[in-house]
Amino acid sequence: MAKWVLVKYEGTLEADRWELPGHLEERQVEEIVRRLVCRNLSEDDIINSSLPEGDIRRYILLDRNDDPTVIHMGENPFFVATLQE
Repeated sequence: MAKWVLVKYEGTLEADRWELPGHLEERQVEEIVRRLVCRNLSEDDIINSSLPEGDIRRYILLDRNDDPTVIHMGENPFFVATLQE
């Protein structure tokens, strides 16, 4: 049965792990990861990470990585979600 595995890393150490239902859509899991990342950001970090692309003040803390097989966001701590069949 498919499931999403969500892992929180602090540096290179695995700090926590959760299993999410496999029927969740990728965008739903991405939003969960984004919310977890926000817990560790300041208000300024969240605002600057929400600015439109191309803005010189924009941070990439809430942007997803370019790998289509993994949802990876954050700096330290950072979160990685993968769908396991």
